[in-house]
Amino acid sequence: MFKKIFTLILSLVLIYPLLSNFCNANAEEFPKSEDLHKKSDVEHLNNVKHAYSFNNFVNEENKNTSDQFLANTLLFNNFFVSHHLYNDLLITFESDSLAKSFLNKQIDIYGVFYGYNCAGGKPWKTACVYGGVTSHENNYWDQEKNIPINLWVDDIKTDIPLTAVSTKKKSVTVQELDVKARKYLSDKYKLYELDSWGGRIQKGLIEFDSHGSNIKYDLYDIKGATSDEFLKIYQDNKTINTDKLHIDIYLYTK
Repeated sequence: MFKKIFTLILSLVLIYPLLSNFCNANAEEFPKSEDLHKKSDVEHLNNVKHAYSFNNFVNEENKNTSDQFLANTLLFNNFFVSHHLYNDLLITFESDSLAKSFLNKQIDIYGVFYGYNCAGGKPWKTACVYGGVTSHENNYWDQEKNIPINLWVDDIKTDIPLTAVSTKKKSVTVQELDVKARKYLSDKYKLYELDSWGGRIQKGLIEFDSHGSNIKYDLYDIKGATSDEFLKIYQDNKTINTDKLHIDIYLYTK
């Protein structure tokens, strides 16, 4: 009997540091509100709202081009079939090697496009996107995959529809997931709306976690005044696997 008790105590002594470290790790992962940027820090909030709220998204599959404007770009002439403003699409990456890896390849595109300060195709008829590209071949699940999302508002777990963010891609750009999530948050919580127009959220963080790969964005850390500036966060064309992916979103009203 004494031997069993001793063994139990010894096991608890050995396990406790592991449990303690696990709990501390989880506690450290939860963001501190004071470390996040404020909505009031965003100088041109309406421009951000326009980018994420008004469906200015390119979503096309199985495209191919051999054209470039600069070495770090892909140029698609006559890309838009019936758009009232744009004919061509220019995709910009952070490096020449990234652009080259997709040149003359079958690709899929999902990204926020803009026209201001965009040049490379037909003058005044070209829309621009940063990154947003994945390979088309062998990159699809049999059906749409809903991405699980944990949402906290002022540290309170809050329901969010399972269908809020979904994709059929096995490897997807973080931009696609981020854009879909921010669109949902804009519709539901008026994420980039002024306080006087019902925008209660003041701070926020979104994290994408898959197989230990963790990518995060401060929702109000907006670098620049216009889309050609603050959308540059996507020019690295970061991708993430969706088989074991989940998203954590933290919103704060003060």
